[in-house]
Amino acid sequence: SYPYWFPFTPYDMVFPRLFPWATFSVDEDFYDEHDRNLWRELHCYYDKEDNEWINVGDSFEEFRSKLKPIRGILADCGEVSEYMLVLGLNDLGKSFLLVNEFVSKEQVYSSTRPEIDL
Repeated sequence: SYPYWFPFTPYDMVFPRLFPWATFSVDEDFYDEHDRNLWRELHCYYDKEDNEWINVGDSFEEFRSKLKPIRGILADCGEVSEYMLVLGLNDLGKSFLLVNEFVSKEQVYSSTRPEIDL
């Protein structure tokens, strides 16, 4: 019911605070077209006679390896419009699942607990 505000804080610092159990990486397939367009804009020029893009800077792979690991896609106004991230479990998340699995199993002492009517 309360909104969360993180003024002047980059999202690559916000996400780990919101989801301490997760690892983050960008969805490479989702970002491919955007990254390729940005690479062409910064490292290529279009040859109208041959109808092809000519690379004058880094290769696409070199360019992409230099990008931030967590990055947003910019809208036309220059503000970040969206992120597409793949979340995985870090050690904390995996530990939680192990503890949850352990306490959910029927144990030898489980039958000694008094039953409570709710």
